[in-house]
Amino acid sequence: MTHSVEEAVFLSIGVLVMHARPGRIIVDREAVLPGDDEADVRDITVTATAEFQALEAELAKAIYAAHV
Repeated sequence: MTHSVEEAVFLSIGVLVMHARPGRIIVDREAVLPGDDEADVRDITVTATAEFQALEAELAKAIYAAHV
């Protein structure tokens, strides 16, 4: 569990976004990124890929939409 979207995307194979009240899951998304087939550990350079940045933006928008 983390409150950092970047950390969640980098460290996980899946991400859940929850609505605050009532507490419920609003997004359940796999975090498949380039290079995931090749190694068990992600390299920090994956954070510069378009796929990483798109997923991070998607999740940040979902969090913002749930709390406005």
